[in-house]
Amino acid sequence: MLDIAFALLLSASSQQVAPALPPAAQQRDPAAVAKGTAVIRGRVLTSDGRPLRRVQVLLRGAGSNERIVGTGLEGEYEITELPAGRFTLIARRGGYLQSDYGQRRYGEPGNPVDVAAGATLEGIDFTMDRAGVISGRLTDETGEPVANASMWAMQSQFYRGKRQVVPVSAGHVTSDDTGLYRLTGLPPGDYVVVAYLRETWVSDGRDKQLLAYAPSYFPGTALIAEAARVKLAAGQEAAAIDFSLVPGRAATVSGTVTASDGTPLAGAMVMIEQEIMGPGGGTFSGVGGAQSNPDGTWRISSVPPGTYALRASGNRGDRGSESASMPLIVTGDDIRGLVLQADAGGTIAGRVIAEGEPALPSGPMTVYAQTATFERNSLRVSPGQGDGRVGTDGTFIRRADSGATVVRATLPSGWFLKRVLLGDRDVTDVPQRVRAGEQLAPLTVVITRSLARVSGRVLDPEGAPAERIVILFPAAPDRWTEAANSVRTTRSDRSGQFRIDNVRPGDYLVAAVDHIVLSAVYDPEGLTALRERAMKLAVGDAPTSLDLVVRK
Repeated sequence: MLDIAFALLLSASSQQVAPALPPAAQQRDPAAVAKGTAVIRGRVLTSDGRPLRRVQVLLRGAGSNERIVGTGLEGEYEITELPAGRFTLIARRGGYLQSDYGQRRYGEPGNPVDVAAGATLEGIDFTMDRAGVISGRLTDETGEPVANASMWAMQSQFYRGKRQVVPVSAGHVTSDDTGLYRLTGLPPGDYVVVAYLRETWVSDGRDKQLLAYAPSYFPGTALIAEAARVKLAAGQEAAAIDFSLVPGRAATVSGTVTASDGTPLAGAMVMIEQEIMGPGGGTFSGVGGAQSNPDGTWRISSVPPGTYALRASGNRGDRGSESASMPLIVTGDDIRGLVLQADAGGTIAGRVIAEGEPALPSGPMTVYAQTATFERNSLRVSPGQGDGRVGTDGTFIRRADSGATVVRATLPSGWFLKRVLLGDRDVTDVPQRVRAGEQLAPLTVVITRSLARVSGRVLDPEGAPAERIVILFPAAPDRWTEAANSVRTTRSDRSGQFRIDNVRPGDYLVAAVDHIVLSAVYDPEGLTALRERAMKLAVGDAPTSLDLVVRK
């Protein structure tokens, strides 16, 4: 009975998850927007040159809150009372693809805009493409329409340390009462369309079985390798993408959960969770759950075919809580004998120092452990012991999950993480292994008011200025980690000028390329290929300037 009640509770707990903030994201001060006398003006046009009204133009700048203005009948907009500084501008409107100022293709970086005190910048214009649409009808295996199925458009992208098929955004749609669905807001590309429906029923005939639907891919298969790709051009609608759900047997999953000392972990909550996640966010929801018995055994029934995360968490009295996690693939056959080995994780501890300052900045600071290798099938900030808050003396301690982790910090506005030392070894962007029951220490987290700037010109092979995407990445492959946010991109302007602010010290490679999708910048295959055409660059505390020649 507990299994059933808990499974129903979890099934109702599907949550929408927004894109995660970069690990190095700074806390914002709730101060008023700084004002000045500078002005930015421009227009927003469609790809065929028509003015586009009702566009939201979003301005972001360091040290200030966001500003949003709308476009008028001729697509015009104006942002006034700006202070001097560097800003990014983004145009958004329903039915159109987001456009970053200066980008040439969707998904590429744009150009920041440098504003001088009192200046008026004209011609800061955008071109917006219509978003694509995939539509169709979903039926069951008998041809009857299926309502309330969760429909997703997915693509192959590099995410969580590997190339996999993930949703292109946090949004999805449900099929209506006639089985119709319509996936909107899609950029050009190749897509996989998948449907999820969490229903169970008992089969007909003498041999009664509990049946459920597997995640089903167009044109009607439970195997992603057999899914057909739907090709979309900019603004195109791919209609009549009709397919049927694939039924399968609902399985029973059972096993034991043990504590770190090998004894049964009685009373632990064991959960099967489904995550549909990508760089743009997604959802996670519970599929079923149970409480472990005094001997550590547990059993969860009515699990549809699919790919899940199996998690367990329990309390060891004065030892505190322990947890475990593992990936789980259910194909319809019962799964028995699974063993979840729980542990309490470890801790990270050390001190924060402010370089060149007699005291730490005022305002809250937190040091945390960012999961680096996704061994637990999730990218979640580890639970805190004392929340990792930095004391007045600079000391901190925080609990961290077992496994590889990157040490990160949230800091007051205007402060940056410069370096993380483990003893006397620089581990700023290098994953470190946290072992159960042990402490990763002593850590020294160095923060600063300023980091180096890398700037220069991009030149074509004939020496003329070139507009290109500039990518700056660590020279050492062990620092190519998503959790470290260690790869930086920007675009050179028409005069070939580019600039990347707040670069931590280290050895880097820098290259200019015609095209790169931001979701692929951590793909080691691509970065390895770029090494052959990149320039070596050592970044210290002083600004660095260079001429970057495009290599054929």
